[in-house]
Amino acid sequence: MNGTRSKYVDPSAVIGYAPRFLQGARPWALESIGPEGAVHLPEAVYVGPFAAIGAGALIGNGCVIDAYCRVEPLAKLGEDSVVLYRGTVGVSAVVGKRCIIGGSVSENTIVEDDCTSLGKLIHSHWDSMSPWDDRDDPEASPIVRRRSFVGHDALVIGGIEIGPSSYVCAGATVTRSVPQQHIVYGVNKIVHFSQWRGKLAQNPIFR
Repeated sequence: MNGTRSKYVDPSAVIGYAPRFLQGARPWALESIGPEGAVHLPEAVYVGPFAAIGAGALIGNGCVIDAYCRVEPLAKLGEDSVVLYRGTVGVSAVVGKRCIIGGSVSENTIVEDDCTSLGKLIHSHWDSMSPWDDRDDPEASPIVRRRSFVGHDALVIGGIEIGPSSYVCAGATVTRSVPQQHIVYGVNKIVHFSQWRGKLAQNPIFR
């Protein structure tokens, strides 16, 4: 944007697409999306080639939604956040300010301010025979607390909390909540940053 805060929406981008039907070809309760599903883009925003923003999504000022990325209906993206690497922000997910999203953020997930998530924040799917997206009691979604980092290809699974100020290493699998200022590696291996042997313990998020 040439060093200034301005608006660019690529001609190939799709703005305000309707949510797909639920399983069984049943439509959403569209009244929850608002008047005609309008998406009001802020004064400063970048929406790249073939990006898509769903109906009822709220996009904060200064956001960047890179090529082939998707912000699904009813999702919220806070000011100065970036979605890149074909990242997806799911239905009704909430992403805070100054975040970087480069993986998959499942529906209803919460990512607080100043986080980076390059992995997959997903549901546990403990009952594999239940309907995919039309449940009376939806599964709990992950919560990533402020200033936390989720590395490439990491899996954060189920209704657990990460952080605040915690670090999930690339490729880790996490199915348990992680306390503040901890590092996760491997499968549910969780240590306080002060016990980590290596340069990662000096990461500024632990200060």
